[in-house]
Amino acid sequence: MEALTVDAVYGSALFEAARDAGKTDSISEELRTVEKAFKEEPLFFELTATPNLTAAEKKESVRQVFEGRISAELMNFIFVMIDKRRMNRFFGAAKQYRLKIDENKGLSKGIIYSVNRLSDEQRARFETETGKLLGKRVELENKVD
Repeated sequence: MEALTVDAVYGSALFEAARDAGKTDSISEELRTVEKAFKEEPLFFELTATPNLTAAEKKESVRQVFEGRISAELMNFIFVMIDKRRMNRFFGAAKQYRLKIDENKGLSKGIIYSVNRLSDEQRARFETETGKLLGKRVELENKVD
């Protein structure tokens, strides 16, 4: 439960900073770039979370990799996570950030399971009907089970 709270706090903080800067969509894309880099190079991600290096060393590594590729807001967010020793919650915070964007847009995402793949028309009908019930715009991903 504590991890989810940490994720929500950091995700919300990033969302507020991005919204104040008018960069919610661009920071969302940058966040995907950083997540992809961390997933492709797990040792680099581990370096940002290890207690064996100083925060300054970690930040310098991040700066060398991402400077010029991400905004100052996202770079500062990563630096705060490093300073607070919360980089192990980076992916959860990123997920919470995207949820805050969706919430701000009045969007609710979900999964609809079916025996066979739904046509685009069927999926759209479910989205419309579910949206009416929830009072939100709904996007459903169809998974065959």
